[in-house]
Amino acid sequence: MKRTEDENRVKVINNFITNTENNFKKYFPNGWFQIYSSKTIGEESITIRYGLIGNQEDNINGYRDNDPLFNLLSIYPASDLLNDDNELCSLRSGLYINPIEKYYAMSRVKTAIRKSKGSLSKLEKTLDNYFKKVAKIVIDNKKDIYKLDRIKEEYLIINI
Repeated sequence: MKRTEDENRVKVINNFITNTENNFKKYFPNGWFQIYSSKTIGEESITIRYGLIGNQEDNINGYRDNDPLFNLLSIYPASDLLNDDNELCSLRSGLYINPIEKYYAMSRVKTAIRKSKGSLSKLEKTLDNYFKKVAKIVIDNKKDIYKLDRIKEEYLIINI
């Protein structure tokens, strides 16, 4: 019985991972997206990392952290993935733009998502709406993106 429950859990998580990646690619077809499930000492999590620039080598100096939209989210799954106790939170969020304040290297437009709880299917919908919101933020701030002249045009193709 336990093995079947574990297999079902893996299927539900894998389905969530696939759907979430597809939702991201719907808005950012050339963006970078990484999602994975991991279990550390006593706690399971689903980590979501994404950015504007699909190929790491195209980032300034080839560093992923130099992506102007590098964001990090985490989901802490409940023991029952179908109930409302799965928790989504933002660990790093923002779009880096040219400085607004004097003496700053850059400024940031928030792309934060509210801490949410719900079933994985509810969180999947929440993330879809969130990615759409982030796409709109990028489009609205396109001309002000930090180091825009170093970003290939293909990465600025964004769908809403």
